[in-house]
Amino acid sequence: MKYKNLVITQNAKLFQSIRPILICAEATTYQKALELLSCFHYVLVVADLSFPEIDGIKLIHSLRRLAQVPILAFTSKYTTEEEIQVLFAGADDYLDCGVVLDSERCLA
Repeated sequence: MKYKNLVITQNAKLFQSIRPILICAEATTYQKALELLSCFHYVLVVADLSFPEIDGIKLIHSLRRLAQVPILAFTSKYTTEEEIQVLFAGADDYLDCGVVLDSERCLA
């Protein structure tokens, strides 16, 4: 497997901006993310929490059950309460994408 990172998002523009920075596979659905994570070992998972078919907290729980890989969760609908819940669910960090997301911020 040539991909070291897994990016879980339905936002094609965001994926295209991350792709040159990280060697990454893309999952555009919750089910595809679980499938890839159960089949391959990744160094990092970057997870968009705005999937219509699953709550962000449940997504993080599901990912954490499959692997003990660092998870960076992000959303454009930031609330302090959600950040706390996501971190307690098992994410290693939480990023508010309501602000401009650029390559330097992703790598910091």
